[in-house]
Amino acid sequence: MTRLCLIFLLLTACGPGQSELTTDPGTTASTTTAPETTADPTDTGDVPTSPLSSDTTPSTSTSDDTGISTESTTTDATTIGPSDTGESDTSPPGDEYVAFFFAGGLDHILIHKSDLKNDRCTTLHLARPTDGDPALAIDVPEMWGPQNAGIAVGLDGCLEGTPGDLGVAAIAGSGTITWQLAPNEFCPKIISLNLDLEFPQDEPWVPAKEHLETMDLAVQDCP
Repeated sequence: MTRLCLIFLLLTACGPGQSELTTDPGTTASTTTAPETTADPTDTGDVPTSPLSSDTTPSTSTSDDTGISTESTTTDATTIGPSDTGESDTSPPGDEYVAFFFAGGLDHILIHKSDLKNDRCTTLHLARPTDGDPALAIDVPEMWGPQNAGIAVGLDGCLEGTPGDLGVAAIAGSGTITWQLAPNEFCPKIISLNLDLEFPQDEPWVPAKEHLETMDLAVQDCP
C-alpha cells in the first residue's frame, strides 16, 4: 500500500507534459539561427547622394557618336611679313658707278653715277695734264685736275663711255679721288672717290648737293 502511494506521488509530480518534451533519441533536431545584422550608425536611411561635394564642379568633355572624347584645339594665327611671302625687296634701288679712260692730247677719265632712285645721271670729268676748274676743289693725284661736272635728268647713256649731256653744271666741289699707279703706268686701273658736287637751284629737280662715293672702281679702256 505504501509503495503504491509513492508511485502515485511521483507520477503526480512529474506531470503529464514530461513525456511530450522527450524526443526520439534517433532523431536530431535541426536548429536554424538567423544571421545577426549590424546597423551602420551613420546610415540614416536616406537615398545615397553623389560623392561630389556641393562646391565641386565636375569636369565635362565632348564626345562624338563613337564615344571618343575630343578636345577643342585653338591654333594661334601667324602673321606673315613681306619677307615671308617670297616677294622681292621693295627698298629703293641704289646707285651705280662706271669710269672710262680716253687717251689724247689730254688724257681723260669720265666718272658716271647713275642714281636709279631719282632717275638722275651725274658726271665728273678729269683731265691730264691740267689744273682743272678751281671751283671744283677736289683733291686728285698729281698732274690731274677736275675739268667739269654736271647732272642731268634720265639715265639713257649714263653708263656709257661718252660724256653725253652734262646737263646742269656744278658750281662747286670738294672731296678726294685716289688711285695707285704701278711703275711705267700712266692710266689708273682702279680708283676710289668720296666727294660732293654743288649745283645751282634754278631747276626743281636739281639737288643742292650730290654725293659720290665708291671704292675700288675699275676704270674701263685703261691699257
